[in-house]
Amino acid sequence: AVLVLDDDPGILQATKILLSTLRVRALTASSLQEAADVFNANARDIRAVLLDANIGDVTSAPLIDAIKESLPTLPCIVSSGYSEKKTSELFHGRAFDAFLGKPYTRAELSALLARFGLAS
Repeated sequence: AVLVLDDDPGILQATKILLSTLRVRALTASSLQEAADVFNANARDIRAVLLDANIGDVTSAPLIDAIKESLPTLPCIVSSGYSEKKTSELFHGRAFDAFLGKPYTRAELSALLARFGLAS
């Protein structure tokens, strides 16, 4: 499963559908707290995390920190309408495993997941 965090319901639903077409189960959350709860309840089944860079007016960096503390090798993919450079600046150098620019296509999502052995 892939944990998807985005505060835009349309993006969350579209990503869930895209993942289903790639035969990947999506666990969705629309807030940092909800994502933390979903992660804690399903950590065994989660093979990657796809997080919107900004949830409301805060970054999702603290969630990445918590996830990496628990499962250091779990791929964390940050998605944003900002450039990768700008997103890295927002995250103050915190490491994430990959960047996916918005809007993204099914092919882009598939290729990125394939890098982590999650889709073909």
